[in-house]
Amino acid sequence: MDKNKVEEKQKFVEKQNSTLQKQPKEIRNNPWKTILVYILFGFSWIIFSDRFLLILVSDHETFITFQTYKGWFYVLFTAGLLYLLIIMDNRTVFRLTKSISEKNQELVGFSEEMIAIEEELKFNIDALNVSLNAVNQHQKYIEDIFNNSNTIMLVWSQDGIILDVNQYFLNLTQFEKKEVVGKCWSNIIMIDEYFDLEAYISSLKIPNRNMNNEFSIRTKENEPRIILWNSKILKDPVSGADNIVSFGIDISVEKEREKEIHDLAYSDKLTGLKNRTVFEMEMTEWISNKQPLTIFYIDFDNFKNLNEVFGHAHGDEFLKRYATNILHQFDFANVYRWSGDEFVFVQKTDLVKDANDTIEELMRITKQKWTLGEIEYYPSISIGVTQYPKDGDDFAELLKNAEMALYKAKEAGKQQCKFYEHSFQSEVQNLITVESTINRTLQAKDFELHYQPVYDLKLRNIVGFEALLRWKSSKQIISTGEFISVAEKTGQIIDIDRWVIDEAFRFLKLHLSDKELILAVNLSAKSLKSHKLISYVEELIERHKINPSQIEFEVTEHSLIENFDFSLKIINELKMLGFKIALDDFGTRFSSLNYLSKIPFNSLKIDKSYIDRVNFAGKDQMIVEQIIQLASKLGLKTVAEGIEEECQAETLQRLGCDMGQGYHLARPMPAEMALKLL
Repeated sequence: MDKNKVEEKQKFVEKQNSTLQKQPKEIRNNPWKTILVYILFGFSWIIFSDRFLLILVSDHETFITFQTYKGWFYVLFTAGLLYLLIIMDNRTVFRLTKSISEKNQELVGFSEEMIAIEEELKFNIDALNVSLNAVNQHQKYIEDIFNNSNTIMLVWSQDGIILDVNQYFLNLTQFEKKEVVGKCWSNIIMIDEYFDLEAYISSLKIPNRNMNNEFSIRTKENEPRIILWNSKILKDPVSGADNIVSFGIDISVEKEREKEIHDLAYSDKLTGLKNRTVFEMEMTEWISNKQPLTIFYIDFDNFKNLNEVFGHAHGDEFLKRYATNILHQFDFANVYRWSGDEFVFVQKTDLVKDANDTIEELMRITKQKWTLGEIEYYPSISIGVTQYPKDGDDFAELLKNAEMALYKAKEAGKQQCKFYEHSFQSEVQNLITVESTINRTLQAKDFELHYQPVYDLKLRNIVGFEALLRWKSSKQIISTGEFISVAEKTGQIIDIDRWVIDEAFRFLKLHLSDKELILAVNLSAKSLKSHKLISYVEELIERHKINPSQIEFEVTEHSLIENFDFSLKIINELKMLGFKIALDDFGTRFSSLNYLSKIPFNSLKIDKSYIDRVNFAGKDQMIVEQIIQLASKLGLKTVAEGIEEECQAETLQRLGCDMGQGYHLARPMPAEMALKLL
């Protein structure tokens, strides 16, 4: 209902109430007028009628009679007078009653209307309460969103004063609300010193534009949290001020992951150095700018021994400390971890003197004593050096040349450095070709074993075989000695040895397990230094169910030199498993009797170089005789290698040699032929 209409009705009710209050007062005063007239007339009649009657009548009886008439007259007159007065009063009463009745009818109608208005007002009030309740609930809902959201909500004025923040902001920063509200925006938000607040707000005023920016906030502990902000200007419905509402998402974790991904892509996780990806990018840039360069390709000598003997944790610790030390020692920071224990330095000069100074310093820093827990480690490095533009004009060529120079340095021995020379190309290319061929052959399983019989020289019967590696088919003319030499340099020999041992054990189980024959298997120096050799042969014993006493592992003097104590440990463990051990190529290279006294050999193989001259009386025959006698006194069997003539076999038999092998007796042959020979 219209508000003005309600006000008019209220005024009408007040006016009627005022009228009703006045009219009853007029009715209450009217009877007094009638009584007063009656009293005045009565007193006047009593006072004056008797006196007037005394004047007119002297007779007493007549007086009495007139007195009676006078009384009747008084009664009739006063009755008439009262009647007139009452009639007059009744007219007022009737008029007022009629007026009251009319007013009452109006009031009844008005009352009904007021009841309807009241009901309407009640309905409106109920509707208003429902609306207010909905508004309150909506407001609570908005407040819940504001305070329970996992998004920062920040309200601030255009002069940078924070007006309100939500609970998530407080939880994230550990501030209390009173510590933030009323403070300047820049006290909390970490922004660049060149940030222009006015320009920022002006950009927000552009219609339909939201601003997305990354600003960090400071926590109470002054720790930064990276926030992605979305801001917009909104009008405050109460004050009418244009305030800025900023919504923020904490992307600190995402930024940390992004940094980790970047670090993984562009830096080495272990050492923190730049990785090979950055190396290639920076090299390409320097080459495009014609910057003279010297590249040092560094590889540690026998670093895997540290990992295998003492564990990878010590190896990793050394590499980290080495990288840190190198960065501190050199002014140029172009240091990269290539892979494993390989590093690359780049010096922005091609002067040979500067390169030699760097090499000398690298060698000096590296060969010092490094203490790793309780371990003292004395490392050495090999370095391959190539230069731009002298040795190549692109990244790939320079890298290839550095690898070739490093290979030549390692080939020369420990702690060597070689500058790239063009003559390396064909030599290393051949090595790479052989290495690739070996890999393909291993994958295709194109190796096979040939078996050369070993004879008792007195009885001339077969007492065993030596397993010798051959290729099933090779399109390249590569001797067995050449690819074995390459395999030893590249480390592929360990995989080859494993294949040979597995195949030899299988042959023994299938064809020799019921015969009293010995199968000799050559063991390379790298396999002898491997910590995994023992576990591997134990696995093969279990798989093939062989008798280890039928296997004789042949080791060379050369394989014992680098780490004699560890080699002795491996040989003793092989002996404990039941294997026999033979010293191969005795009499060449070092020929230390120390090996014979400390290592529990079962047999000794005399090198072919002595057998070739055994028929000539002289020093060579005397040496062979002394070797045979020494071995006999030590309880060792002797085996002569490379017998090519009958006279050699007869001489060796006369000198007391136990066994022999060579082309004169039998050439190495495939398994099928060896079995037929038996």
